[in-house]
Amino acid sequence: MNNQNISQRLSNFVRVAFANRRGARRLAISLPMRFTIVCQQKGIVTGKTRSVPARTVNLSRNGLSFEVNSIQVDGIHILLNPDSSIYKTLELELALPEKGVQIKAMPIRFVRNKETGKYIIGVKIMALPPEDRKAFEAFIKEKSNIT
Repeated sequence: MNNQNISQRLSNFVRVAFANRRGARRLAISLPMRFTIVCQQKGIVTGKTRSVPARTVNLSRNGLSFEVNSIQVDGIHILLNPDSSIYKTLELELALPEKGVQIKAMPIRFVRNKETGKYIIGVKIMALPPEDRKAFEAFIKEKSNIT
């Protein structure tokens, strides 16, 4: 193998490793869910949207992404704030096959799917009640063993 091939392979390896820096493997799983945007200022809830249906795109132990038609609910943007003192979290209701779970998450990013016009929202899981965490992790483990 010549130096150019080694350099190219190393470069590709670094690019792939850097692109996947989440730390947890994501599983392509589509499940029904609902989300609510919660706005807080200095730890006090200042606004809450209605619950909106969505579908997951993928899941991991640490986060998930889901697809929605709009990134605004009741006039509140899912991620962007005109006022930097407003902190947003999402309350998610995820319908696992065996049990529904409640997840508190922080929106991290959004991108628009050019083909469908829908938005993919990426979130980091912040909290789950203990029983929901147990069910969620068991589901992830089961699906990881299948794929």
